[in-house]
Amino acid sequence: MRKVVYISGPMSGLPDYNFAAFNAAAAMLRTSGFHVLNPADFGANPEVAWRRCLERDLVTMFHADVVVTLPGWEKSKGAGLETHVARELGIPVMTLRDFINETVFGGKPGPAEGPRVPNRPDPDR
Repeated sequence: MRKVVYISGPMSGLPDYNFAAFNAAAAMLRTSGFHVLNPADFGANPEVAWRRCLERDLVTMFHADVVVTLPGWEKSKGAGLETHVARELGIPVMTLRDFINETVFGGKPGPAEGPRVPNRPDPDR
């Protein structure tokens, strides 16, 4: 059975709701064999209240085996709430980079990432 992955990241206030980043992550995860729950697939309607979008996204997230976060998620109120709820429900939360490294590359750096350098700040954390 394929692992179900929910993508969490910043949307509000970003050009085109950051759909390009969500869709790129979804494509990479799908190519790697995962079933992806991508909030960008639901589209965006500025007429729909932020709360309604979050409610829909949280209900969708409940079906995930893991939540992966995109860069900048820490600055997003919605992504912060999603990751908090996921952790409280026992759903693991990982950065996209860490998830791909662990599940696809077996804990080794991915080809685009290069070698890990100790004591170097990680911009995704």
